[in-house]
Amino acid sequence: MSDATRRDIDGLVAAGRSDLLERVERWTQARKMRLCRGLSDEIVIASEVMLAHGLARDELDRWMEAYKRKDFEALKAGYRRKRDW
Repeated sequence: MSDATRRDIDGLVAAGRSDLLERVERWTQARKMRLCRGLSDEIVIASEVMLAHGLARDELDRWMEAYKRKDFEALKAGYRRKRDW
């Protein structure tokens, strides 16, 4: 990860409650990170996020797991984890 990207990630601040619950058309990496930060900081709770955005629990859980692992690459749109079969 480049230094500029790392600074952007480290500098992310959780948005306000209304911003986190506002509908979005496309989930970008930065939006996912902001939402995860809001969940971690207990600005919003998972059930209201799921209702506001129409997200499934397992999808939100995957985002939170990646965020907690600091695997920000996994939050990019279209990311597919390599699986060992």
